[in-house]
Amino acid sequence: MKAFVLVLVLCTAGCASSDLTAGEKKACVAYAQAACAKLDACVFDGVGRRYGDLATCLARVGASCEENAAAHASGASPGSIEGCTNALPDATCGDFERDTLPLCAPAQGNLGTGAPCAFSSECHSTFCQLVTGTACGTCQPLTSPGASCATTACSRGFVCVASTMTCQPPSAAGTACNDSEPCGYSLTCVTPPGAATGTCEAAGASVGATCDAKHETGPGCEALRGLVCDRTTDRCINLTFAGAGQPCGNVSGTVVACDGASVCSGASGTTPGTCQALVTEGRACDTGPGPTCMAPARCVTGSATATGGTCELPTARTCG
Repeated sequence: MKAFVLVLVLCTAGCASSDLTAGEKKACVAYAQAACAKLDACVFDGVGRRYGDLATCLARVGASCEENAAAHASGASPGSIEGCTNALPDATCGDFERDTLPLCAPAQGNLGTGAPCAFSSECHSTFCQLVTGTACGTCQPLTSPGASCATTACSRGFVCVASTMTCQPPSAAGTACNDSEPCGYSLTCVTPPGAATGTCEAAGASVGATCDAKHETGPGCEALRGLVCDRTTDRCINLTFAGAGQPCGNVSGTVVACDGASVCSGASGTTPGTCQALVTEGRACDTGPGPTCMAPARCVTGSATATGGTCELPTARTCG
């Protein structure tokens, strides 16, 4: 019943099922199953942390796939969706989390530069540049290093660096890093005291691995794998998790992360925050203190400066 209700909610925002072929529907069901399984393989309790349960993950990932395939200008097809689905089991977690798996790259669409879009597969450039404060974007050329991300998103393969608000490719293992040149997936920027630049090193990926919580003499631990560096032993230990409404962050000296489709809000330094439940479309959201929208919904505020808004699903109907 829970999953059925969710699908109804998704469809009220513009259900794509009537515009899909049987092949597209079948391909999206298989893709959702593979994507949710990969999420759990790459992130400790990934489905639970981001969606709450498997039924919700399948419903939301599947609905987004269907909307993408149904968009009139989209280049997505059963063949392209199946290609991505088949590639997911053997993909690296880095490619999965950064959305850089080649076979899962957006298919080339029919819309030219500047055209309104909801999905990158609608664009001839394969990049729909989302605009802060809206659920939509415009087709634009792929991001170049150093491009601004103050009010727009970066294309796949880039990260938006908070210190400079510019798009940068993540640094690889063994290469230089700093606040404006962050390390890639599962890497830590190890920076000796007083140094302006560090080196990307692999983070601890198992309980008992050596680590440095300050990242001065060695790497930290992989939080996505449910690990944190114990400052008293300099070893990776399992994270403690809490649900919505419970304290998170630094709680009496213990690092507590959020589970059950919630995110930590208000934590700072030694001050704990509170796990805040993710919200779905039609609910109030705030890009500052929260609540945060559950993917694929976005917090639509109406402008790049406003923070309060409503969660909306990107669809070709509303963005075209």
